[in-house]
Amino acid sequence: MEEKTKSQIRKEEKQAKKEAKRQKYQNAPALVRAWHMWLKYVVLVLVIIALLFCGFVYASYRYVMYEAEKLAENIVPAAEGDLLKFTTKDLDGNEINSEDLFRGHELTMLNVWATWCGPCKRELPDLGKMAKDFEAKNCQIVGLCLDGDEEAETAKKLLKEAGVEYLNIIAPGNMMDVLPVVNIPTTYFLNSEGCVVGEPIVGAYVEEYPKRLEGLK
Repeated sequence: MEEKTKSQIRKEEKQAKKEAKRQKYQNAPALVRAWHMWLKYVVLVLVIIALLFCGFVYASYRYVMYEAEKLAENIVPAAEGDLLKFTTKDLDGNEINSEDLFRGHELTMLNVWATWCGPCKRELPDLGKMAKDFEAKNCQIVGLCLDGDEEAETAKKLLKEAGVEYLNIIAPGNMMDVLPVVNIPTTYFLNSEGCVVGEPIVGAYVEEYPKRLEGLK
């Protein structure tokens, strides 16, 4: 009984506070009540607008992702035997011709990367060290920086910090026709004529590059 009585007391106190608030609101000036109602409607409208905006953002995001997936489905990476022919520039603005680029070595490992790509940047120090070992096996490493045209200075700074000394070129204007890529880093091996040999390595799998080279020798 004692517990029930306490429960009833708490309930009555709660109801009394509620009634006091209601009476206070009823006794308030009409202007205050009107302001209070207007404020509630404003908050409600803002909540609705926020929900609509979030819905719009989410719908836009889904649409962009859908279009990106459709585009990726239509992109076919360069396959074995495809010939790469292009002209471009290196990060210092010097003209580069693909025929001259590939002719000097039995094999070329072409590493496609970008300054905004985390995995690409993380593998740069390893590639810098690997380039010297590859050179001894008549294979050169060449970097192809997708945003090198706009971010040449950033690219050069990243390469210097990573100890990379091998040639880096910017993406040619017809990049998607010459060397379509979906994900980066993507690494191709090419012969001295500029033909793709083997399958591309998609992702920063540094340990796979020497294995692939040995398999192609």
